[in-house]
Amino acid sequence: MKLANYTTVTCIHNEHQYIGSCLQSILNQTRKPAKTIVVLDRCTNGSETEVAKYPIDLVICKDKVGSWNNSMSENLELAWKHVKSPFYAIVDADTILPPDYFETLLRNVGDTVIVSGQIVTDSPNLLGKLVKLWERTYKFAPIGRYPRGCALMISRDFIDEIGGFPDMPAFETELIKQAQTKGKGVTIVPQTKAYHARKLTISNVVARQIRSGKARRQQHWPLWKTILHAIFRFRPFVLWGYFLG
Repeated sequence: MKLANYTTVTCIHNEHQYIGSCLQSILNQTRKPAKTIVVLDRCTNGSETEVAKYPIDLVICKDKVGSWNNSMSENLELAWKHVKSPFYAIVDADTILPPDYFETLLRNVGDTVIVSGQIVTDSPNLLGKLVKLWERTYKFAPIGRYPRGCALMISRDFIDEIGGFPDMPAFETELIKQAQTKGKGVTIVPQTKAYHARKLTISNVVARQIRSGKARRQQHWPLWKTILHAIFRFRPFVLWGYFLG
Protein backbone atom coordinates (compact mmCIF):
# COMPACT_ATOMS: atom_id res chain seq x y z
CA MET A 1 0.00 0.00 0.00
CA LYS A 2 1.48 3.32 -1.10
CA LEU A 3 1.04 5.95 1.61
CA ALA A 4 0.31 9.61 0.89
CA ASN A 5 2.79 12.35 1.71
CA TYR A 6 2.29 14.88 4.47
CA THR A 7 3.92 18.08 5.71
CA THR A 8 4.25 18.89 9.41
CA VAL A 9 3.69 22.40 10.75
CA THR A 10 4.67 23.31 14.32
CA CYS A 11 3.83 26.77 15.67
CA ILE A 12 5.95 27.93 18.59
CA HIS A 13 5.48 30.76 21.08
CA ASN A 14 8.14 30.46 23.80
CA GLU A 15 7.80 26.71 24.37
CA HIS A 16 11.56 26.39 24.69
CA GLN A 17 11.45 23.50 27.18
CA TYR A 18 9.31 21.28 24.94
CA ILE A 19 10.58 22.01 21.43
CA GLY A 20 13.46 19.54 21.30
CA SER A 21 11.39 16.48 22.24
CA CYS A 22 8.62 17.52 19.85
CA LEU A 23 10.85 18.10 16.82
CA GLN A 24 12.87 14.95 17.45
CA SER A 25 9.66 12.91 17.55
CA ILE A 26 8.67 14.37 14.17
CA LEU A 27 12.07 13.63 12.63
CA ASN A 28 11.96 10.07 14.02
CA GLN A 29 8.75 9.15 12.18
CA THR A 30 8.86 5.84 10.31
CA ARG A 31 6.99 7.54 7.46
CA LYS A 32 9.04 10.71 7.01
CA PRO A 33 7.25 14.00 6.26
CA ALA A 34 7.70 15.48 2.80
CA LYS A 35 8.59 18.77 4.52
CA THR A 36 8.92 20.07 8.07
CA ILE A 37 7.86 23.66 8.81
CA VAL A 38 8.21 25.63 12.04
CA VAL A 39 6.53 29.00 12.65
CA LEU A 40 8.24 31.05 15.37
CA ASP A 41 5.60 33.42 16.71
CA ARG A 42 7.21 36.38 18.55
CA CYS A 43 9.56 34.12 20.50
CA THR A 44 11.77 35.79 23.12
CA ASN A 45 13.22 32.94 25.20
CA GLY A 46 15.72 31.22 22.92
CA SER A 47 13.23 29.10 20.98
CA GLU A 48 14.86 30.07 17.67
CA THR A 49 18.23 28.81 18.90
CA GLU A 50 16.66 25.51 19.99
CA VAL A 51 14.93 25.03 16.62
CA ALA A 52 18.22 25.67 14.82
CA LYS A 53 19.62 22.45 16.35
CA TYR A 54 17.29 20.37 14.14
CA PRO A 55 17.23 19.89 10.34
CA ILE A 56 13.90 21.67 9.77
CA ASP A 57 13.16 22.39 6.11
CA LEU A 58 11.57 25.81 6.60
CA VAL A 59 11.48 28.20 9.57
CA ILE A 60 9.08 31.15 9.36
CA CYS A 61 9.68 33.98 11.83
CA LYS A 62 6.79 36.24 12.83
CA ASP A 63 8.09 39.13 14.91
CA LYS A 64 4.92 41.13 15.55
CA VAL A 65 1.21 40.68 16.12
CA GLY A 66 -0.56 40.21 12.81
CA SER A 67 -3.95 41.38 11.60
CA TRP A 68 -5.76 38.20 12.63
CA ASN A 69 -7.67 37.85 15.89
CA ASN A 70 -6.19 34.42 16.56
CA SER A 71 -2.44 33.94 16.22
CA MET A 72 -2.56 30.16 15.84
CA SER A 73 -4.87 30.38 12.83
CA GLU A 74 -2.69 33.08 11.30
CA ASN A 75 0.45 30.99 11.83
CA LEU A 76 -1.12 27.97 10.16
CA GLU A 77 -2.18 30.14 7.23
CA LEU A 78 1.35 31.56 6.90
CA ALA A 79 2.66 28.00 6.54
CA TRP A 80 -0.16 26.97 4.21
CA LYS A 81 1.29 28.33 0.96
CA HIS A 82 4.40 26.19 1.53
CA VAL A 83 2.45 22.93 1.88
CA LYS A 84 2.28 20.95 -1.38
CA SER A 85 1.63 17.45 -0.02
CA PRO A 86 -1.85 15.83 0.16
CA PHE A 87 -1.98 16.19 3.96
CA TYR A 88 -1.23 19.08 6.30
CA ALA A 89 -0.18 17.79 9.74
CA ILE A 90 -0.29 20.10 12.77
CA VAL A 91 1.92 19.17 15.72
CA ASP A 92 1.87 21.44 18.78
CA ALA A 93 5.26 22.32 20.23
CA ASP A 94 4.45 20.55 23.52
CA THR A 95 3.38 17.28 21.87
CA ILE A 96 5.45 14.11 21.54
CA LEU A 97 4.65 11.50 18.89
CA PRO A 98 5.48 7.80 18.80
CA PRO A 99 7.64 6.89 15.76
CA ASP A 100 4.78 5.29 13.81
CA TYR A 101 2.18 8.00 14.53
CA PHE A 102 1.74 9.39 11.02
CA GLU A 103 2.30 6.05 9.31
CA THR A 104 -0.59 4.64 11.36
CA LEU A 105 -2.82 7.63 10.54
CA LEU A 106 -2.06 7.34 6.82
CA ARG A 107 -2.82 3.62 6.82
CA ASN A 108 -6.21 4.28 8.40
CA VAL A 109 -7.23 7.63 6.96
CA GLY A 110 -9.54 6.15 4.28
CA ASP A 111 -11.94 8.79 2.95
CA THR A 112 -11.73 11.05 6.00
CA VAL A 113 -10.47 14.63 5.71
CA ILE A 114 -9.54 15.22 9.38
CA VAL A 115 -7.85 12.55 11.51
CA SER A 116 -5.80 12.19 14.67
CA GLY A 117 -4.75 9.48 17.04
CA GLN A 118 -5.78 9.44 20.67
CA ILE A 119 -4.37 12.40 22.60
CA VAL A 120 -3.09 11.60 26.08
CA THR A 121 -2.05 14.13 28.70
CA ASP A 122 1.46 13.25 29.88
CA SER A 123 2.14 16.24 32.12
CA PRO A 124 4.67 15.48 34.89
CA ASN A 125 2.94 17.24 37.79
CA LEU A 126 0.06 16.11 40.01
CA LEU A 127 -2.60 18.07 38.15
CA GLY A 128 -1.44 16.53 34.89
CA LYS A 129 -1.73 13.04 36.35
CA LEU A 130 -5.25 13.81 37.59
CA VAL A 131 -6.23 15.10 34.14
CA LYS A 132 -4.82 11.92 32.59
CA LEU A 133 -7.08 9.86 34.87
CA TRP A 134 -10.04 12.11 34.06
CA GLU A 135 -9.49 11.56 30.31
CA ARG A 136 -10.38 7.91 30.81
CA THR A 137 -13.99 9.03 31.38
CA TYR A 138 -14.18 10.02 27.70
CA LYS A 139 -15.08 6.47 26.72
CA PHE A 140 -18.22 6.65 28.88
CA ALA A 141 -19.45 9.95 27.43
CA PRO A 142 -22.57 9.65 25.25
CA ILE A 143 -21.30 12.37 22.91
CA GLY A 144 -19.02 11.49 20.01
CA ARG A 145 -15.28 12.11 20.31
CA TYR A 146 -13.46 14.21 17.75
CA PRO A 147 -9.82 14.69 16.73
CA ARG A 148 -7.84 17.24 18.73
CA GLY A 149 -5.68 19.95 17.24
CA CYS A 150 -2.34 19.21 18.89
CA ALA A 151 -1.53 16.25 16.58
CA LEU A 152 -3.95 16.59 13.70
CA MET A 153 -3.76 15.61 10.02
CA ILE A 154 -5.99 17.44 7.52
CA SER A 155 -6.58 16.90 3.82
CA ARG A 156 -5.03 19.69 1.77
CA ASP A 157 -7.92 19.55 -0.70
CA PHE A 158 -10.38 20.13 2.15
CA ILE A 159 -8.53 23.22 3.37
CA ASP A 160 -8.50 24.51 -0.22
CA GLU A 161 -12.23 23.86 -0.48
CA ILE A 162 -13.11 25.92 2.61
CA GLY A 163 -10.70 28.73 1.71
CA GLY A 164 -8.03 28.27 4.38
CA PHE A 165 -7.96 28.28 8.15
CA PRO A 166 -10.76 29.97 10.10
CA ASP A 167 -9.77 33.00 12.20
CA MET A 168 -11.30 31.56 15.36
CA PRO A 169 -10.15 30.12 18.71
CA ALA A 170 -10.15 26.31 18.74
CA PHE A 171 -9.80 26.32 14.95
CA GLU A 172 -10.06 22.52 14.79
CA THR A 173 -13.61 22.63 16.16
CA GLU A 174 -14.66 24.86 13.26
CA LEU A 175 -12.85 22.64 10.73
CA ILE A 176 -14.62 19.56 12.12
CA LYS A 177 -17.98 21.32 12.00
CA GLN A 178 -17.45 22.39 8.38
CA ALA A 179 -16.34 18.89 7.40
CA GLN A 180 -19.43 17.33 8.97
CA THR A 181 -21.69 19.93 7.33
CA LYS A 182 -20.23 18.92 3.96
CA GLY A 183 -20.68 15.22 4.73
CA LYS A 184 -16.97 14.50 4.94
CA GLY A 185 -15.35 11.99 7.29
CA VAL A 186 -13.71 12.95 10.59
CA THR A 187 -12.16 10.28 12.79
CA ILE A 188 -9.84 9.26 15.61
CA VAL A 189 -7.53 6.31 14.94
CA PRO A 190 -7.37 4.39 18.23
CA GLN A 191 -4.30 2.36 17.26
CA THR A 192 -1.92 5.24 17.99
CA LYS A 193 -1.52 7.96 20.62
CA ALA A 194 0.15 11.36 20.86
CA TYR A 195 1.32 12.70 24.21
CA HIS A 196 0.63 16.23 25.41
CA ALA A 197 3.61 17.00 27.64
CA ARG A 198 2.90 20.57 28.83
CA LYS A 199 3.03 21.09 32.60
CA LEU A 200 -0.56 21.85 33.56
CA THR A 201 -1.73 24.50 36.00
CA ILE A 202 -5.21 25.36 37.22
CA SER A 203 -5.07 28.64 35.34
CA ASN A 204 -4.20 27.16 31.95
CA VAL A 205 -6.77 24.36 32.33
CA VAL A 206 -9.49 26.92 33.10
CA ALA A 207 -8.29 29.26 30.33
CA ARG A 208 -8.37 26.42 27.79
CA GLN A 209 -11.93 25.51 28.77
CA ILE A 210 -13.07 29.14 28.54
CA ARG A 211 -11.42 29.49 25.13
CA SER A 212 -13.18 26.32 23.96
CA GLY A 213 -16.53 27.68 25.16
CA LYS A 214 -16.02 31.00 23.36
CA ALA A 215 -15.17 29.09 20.20
CA ARG A 216 -18.35 27.03 20.43
CA ARG A 217 -20.42 30.21 20.75
CA GLN A 218 -18.70 31.89 17.80
CA GLN A 219 -19.19 28.75 15.75
CA HIS A 220 -22.91 28.67 16.62
CA TRP A 221 -22.92 25.33 18.42
CA PRO A 222 -26.32 24.86 20.12
CA LEU A 223 -26.50 25.66 23.81
CA TRP A 224 -27.90 22.22 24.62
CA LYS A 225 -24.90 20.49 23.04
CA THR A 226 -22.55 22.73 25.00
CA ILE A 227 -24.37 21.95 28.25
CA LEU A 228 -24.05 18.22 27.56
CA HIS A 229 -20.39 18.68 26.67
CA ALA A 230 -19.73 20.56 29.92
CA ILE A 231 -21.51 17.88 31.98
CA PHE A 232 -20.26 14.68 30.38
CA ARG A 233 -16.73 15.94 29.72
CA PHE A 234 -16.55 17.43 33.24
CA ARG A 235 -15.54 20.80 31.75
CA PRO A 236 -17.73 23.38 33.55
CA PHE A 237 -15.78 26.43 32.35
CA VAL A 238 -16.66 25.60 28.74
CA LEU A 239 -20.20 26.69 29.57
CA TRP A 240 -18.90 29.90 31.17
CA GLY A 241 -16.83 30.59 28.06
CA TYR A 242 -19.88 29.97 25.88
CA PHE A 243 -21.77 32.77 27.62
CA LEU A 244 -18.73 35.06 27.55
CA GLY A 245 -18.42 34.41 23.81
